[in-house]
Amino acid sequence: MIESAGTLDANSLAIVGGIDQSGGTVIINPGTTSTGVPPSVDPLAYLTVPNFCTASPNVSCDPATTCDYNNTVVDAAGVTTLNPGIYCGGITVTSNGNAFLNPGLYILRGGGLKISGGVGGIIGGTGVTFINTNGTGASGADKFERFYMDSQSEANLSAPTSGPMQGILFFQDPTAGKAGAVYENVIASGSSAVFTGTLYFPTQPVELGASGSTTTINGGVVAQNVKVTSGSTVNVDMTNGLAGTPPVKRVSLVE
Repeated sequence: MIESAGTLDANSLAIVGGIDQSGGTVIINPGTTSTGVPPSVDPLAYLTVPNFCTASPNVSCDPATTCDYNNTVVDAAGVTTLNPGIYCGGITVTSNGNAFLNPGLYILRGGGLKISGGVGGIIGGTGVTFINTNGTGASGADKFERFYMDSQSEANLSAPTSGPMQGILFFQDPTAGKAGAVYENVIASGSSAVFTGTLYFPTQPVELGASGSTTTINGGVVAQNVKVTSGSTVNVDMTNGLAGTPPVKRVSLVE
């Protein structure tokens, strides 16, 4: 769905249903838009959630129970550096916070990723992958949360250029969350946000863009539904950014 005054600019588009422009604009290379295409197999189904302990600095890590960090909140003046690992309760960057991420895997074990805009609300890092999955324990699925970046936050993130998560920036565990629940991921970061890598939400919807801002995604977007925010411009280019072959072979959006 492209909301009023929203713009989606992409290399190509394949959609199971149709395009609801709602007064918005779609810019696609001529001859590369297909609607009513048969539902395709998940173009990233070959990926698997990595062993959590490959991210953990804890040498005695138990992939079922280890938490390297709990309910992490970045709310301090200046830059706070975060390191790869298992983040139980997720990561929150408040409107005062500024987070810099060292390269590696960030396992969000419940809690998701929340970035609030304001004086701060800034997140950046190179060579990172976020894996969003359930929390620990019997009620782990109840602790699953979405990605949420509000319209005043700032982001500049890029995925690894090698390894099993090469080219993958955001990875939602397809089995995570409560059955039947909808978790709309919001990537509304403003200030000319740049995401270099593929955004993968195989069973959930995603809303892209912030009113009055341009969001650039140098990679693919795989989601159940994609909505472009009113008044925003979203550029999606799978041929730009990271070196090597793009991980997505075909993208179908289920309307």
